[in-house]
Amino acid sequence: MKNKKDSSLLKHKKIEDFLCPKKQSFLRKETWERKMNKKGAEMTIGTIIIIVLALIVLVVLVVGFTGGWSNLWGKITAFFGGGTNVDTIARACELACTSGSNYDYCKDRTLKWDGADGKLISAKVSCKELGDGGNVTTEEKTPRSLPLPTVDLSCAAIATCPTGGG
Repeated sequence: MKNKKDSSLLKHKKIEDFLCPKKQSFLRKETWERKMNKKGAEMTIGTIIIIVLALIVLVVLVVGFTGGWSNLWGKITAFFGGGTNVDTIARACELACTSGSNYDYCKDRTLKWDGADGKLISAKVSCKELGDGGNVTTEEKTPRSLPLPTVDLSCAAIATCPTGGG
């Protein structure tokens, strides 16, 4: 019997709410007033993240179009530590020497190192040229002849390289 009473009370409450719409409209008005009295606008975290990402993309596009894409890529790689690669090329040359790979030892690679003025210099060199030292022509808008960085690299297994590759 308790179940019947409970269900009848629930029905009674629903009917009362139906018969007294003023009570409901008052609650709706109160909720509406609370929403309207807020001092600042709400923004979700997702919206803020999208706005920040859009601004980053916009800045990258502006810098890329105004300063040139290759210049921008050079700055990005330098910022994230993608600057010099002398040690990496020296290790690759040592591996080519110990394995006796004439092709890998003599092929041109893009070597990047810091110049005296602090700017990144790049030039195409073979392992033979890097081991012999001397000057190399840089890959810049105005190429110049600069000394190669000092690398202790000697290979008795590969004495000469064919012409055109080192």
